[in-house]
Amino acid sequence: MLIAHEVPQKYLLEAANHATFVLNGCLISYLTDMALEEAWKERNPIVSHLKVFGCIGYVHIPYATRQKLGEKSIKCVHMGDNKESKAYCMDDPKTKKIIITNDVVFDEMEK
Repeated sequence: MLIAHEVPQKYLLEAANHATFVLNGCLISYLTDMALEEAWKERNPIVSHLKVFGCIGYVHIPYATRQKLGEKSIKCVHMGDNKESKAYCMDDPKTKKIIITNDVVFDEMEK
């Protein structure tokens, strides 16, 4: 995943966490076509919020913090889901900071 989306090696842990989360939601043949989470918790996993690791996302800048004619979004890279909340971890390449937000629009085809 890191090589395919040209993501730096320092995000290896985030890639491993994202891959583990995806694999837990996949169907397993020896469990008679059940996902691991379904077998463990006896309910179907919700995977509608999953996005491609390393894809581009545009994070909304709140109205209170932006300037009058300034940008309304920041172009960031998707680094997976946040463990504490149902939010996305986004890497801002300009400031080298991780932004945790739900207010993001993804372009999964762009690298």
